[in-house]
Amino acid sequence: MLELKGLLRVGGLSLLIGSGVSCSSNAFTSHWRDREISIDGDQQEWFGNLLVPEGQHVTIGVMNDDAYLYLTMSSSDRPTMMQIMRFGLTVWFDPRGGKKKVLGIKYPMGGLEGGMGAAAGRLRGRNERPDWEGQLQSVRESQLWVEILGPDKDDLARVDVKNEGGIQVDIGASSYGQLVYELRIPLVQTPDNPYALNTSPGETIGIGIETGAIDRDALRSPRGGGGRRGGMPGGGLPGAGRRAGGMRGGSPGRQMPQPLKYWTRVTLAAEPSSGL
Repeated sequence: MLELKGLLRVGGLSLLIGSGVSCSSNAFTSHWRDREISIDGDQQEWFGNLLVPEGQHVTIGVMNDDAYLYLTMSSSDRPTMMQIMRFGLTVWFDPRGGKKKVLGIKYPMGGLEGGMGAAAGRLRGRNERPDWEGQLQSVRESQLWVEILGPDKDDLARVDVKNEGGIQVDIGASSYGQLVYELRIPLVQTPDNPYALNTSPGETIGIGIETGAIDRDALRSPRGGGGRRGGMPGGGLPGAGRRAGGMRGGSPGRQMPQPLKYWTRVTLAAEPSSGL
């Protein structure tokens, strides 16, 4: 276990995580939950239990007990943050440990007009951070539900983000300029909580994290068009086509941010002594 204290820089990612592990493997073991985890968009309970996947601009952490799986993700990478806020974030689960999109939790929904790029354009000085915390708070106040996707292609339901006893999810901004995501999901279905992983401690599951993407066909169409699952709603954001065209033709050096797509296999801790 590699302990990192202070400022950790991985590629373009700079973040203060207190203690973490650089992870080059595409599989790891969850920690048994040995502390209270509040789903509030604050990552302070996770220090010492964070992973930095190789080649990714995010940190992730996974804990579980005999009833729930807890997941956190954070990033201070501006393009990644922009993708999450503008096009939404979906966490996928495959209870059999593969990459099949069996159950998806989508939150936030996206739709932040202008996103991080617009905030960055308002910077007055080189060392100032984008003023985006207020926009994030607006998303938290307006998006009070989470979308449940799957297992079939057209299956979609909505539940409250603070579903007591069931799924809970939240996002927040850390004092270090990171976007922080937290999720809790039941391991087993009950009559009161029908959306669950249907797995148990000690089992291995697949977890996928992905952002939506710009519907390029809609951008090329004068009237937009229909959206697609996991992507941008039909018609896009106001002015999106003009901005995209400018980047493609007028600024050869600029490219649209690539969507976040990351899958890993996680073995759930079987008892309190389990860990990395």
